[in-house]
Amino acid sequence: MKPLSLLKNFANLFRYDILSELNDCQRQLQEQSNRILYLELVHSSDPRFREELDYIRSIGQVAIFPYPSIRKLETVESGHEGRFPYVLHRGKRLFFPKSWTPARVESAYRVFIEKENIASVSGENGFLAKTPHAYQGGEVCIKEGDVVVDVGAAEGLFSLDAADRASRIVLFENDPQWFAPLERTFAPWADKTFIVRKTVGDRDTRHSVRLASILRDIPGNGYFVKMDIEGAEVPVVSASRDFLHWDKDIRLACCTYHNAGDAEALECLFREAGYFTEFSDGWMLPTARHLSPPYFRRGVIRAYRNRPQAG
Repeated sequence: MKPLSLLKNFANLFRYDILSELNDCQRQLQEQSNRILYLELVHSSDPRFREELDYIRSIGQVAIFPYPSIRKLETVESGHEGRFPYVLHRGKRLFFPKSWTPARVESAYRVFIEKENIASVSGENGFLAKTPHAYQGGEVCIKEGDVVVDVGAAEGLFSLDAADRASRIVLFENDPQWFAPLERTFAPWADKTFIVRKTVGDRDTRHSVRLASILRDIPGNGYFVKMDIEGAEVPVVSASRDFLHWDKDIRLACCTYHNAGDAEALECLFREAGYFTEFSDGWMLPTARHLSPPYFRRGVIRAYRNRPQAG
C-alpha cells in the first residue's frame, strides 16, 4: 500500500474513532441528565401534570411523550426502489435516504405513527392516551381541496397522508438528505407538488424565502400550514403576518416544544392577527433540549379563523 493511501486510511480510522467516542460521551451525558431529571420529577407534586408524573413514576424513567400506549402497528411493510428504502403508508410509498438501514427506517416510521401521531387526527384512532404532537384536531383539520403547506417537511409523511385530498402540496425542506426521497415519494402527485429547497424566513434570498412569496403564485381558497422547524416557528410566523391576513380560509399547526416560551409567543402572534387558537392535548417532555421548571411543554398550537367547517 502506498504511504499516502496508508495515511488516508489511518486518518479515516482516527476520525471514526473520535466521532464514535464523542457520540458515546454525548449519549452518556444525556442518560445522566435524564436520570437527574427523573429524580426531580418523581418528587414533584405539581397538580397540572399529575397524569404525566404518575406515568413517569410507573415506568421508572422520563419519556418525551408521557402517556401510555393504546395500541401499536402490527406490521410495517417495506422495500427498496433504486437503492432507496421505503415503507408503505396506507398503500403509498414513503421514501427515506438510501444510506438508512431497513431497521432504522422501520424504527423511524413507528415513532412517527405510534408516538408522534403525525398522520392522525387528535383523539381519533390514536396510538397514545393523549397525542401532544398531533397536527390535526379540534377546529383545525385538512379539508378537501386545501393547499397543504409543509414547512419543515423532512420525510414528508404528513403531506403524503393528505396527498389525495390536497389541491396543491408545497414542501419546504433545506436538508439535502431529503431532496431525493421527497421527489420519489411525491412522484405520483408531481403535477401538483412543489418542493422548495430553502428555509422559510423573513427575506427572499438565495437560501431562504418568505412564505407569502411562494404561496402567492399557488392559488387556493383554503390553506393548511404545518410548521415543524426546530425552534424557528416564532420568527417565521412573525415574518408571515401578511400571509396571515389574506382573505382565505387559513389554518395552521405549529410546534411549540422546541423552546421555552414558544407556546405563549405563538398564541400571542396568532391572536394579534385575529385567529382563534387551541393546543394539542397533553404535554411533551423534550429531554434532549435545555429545560427549566416546570419542564413540560405544549406540543402543537393550532390557529384558525372563525369560519364554519366543511360538511
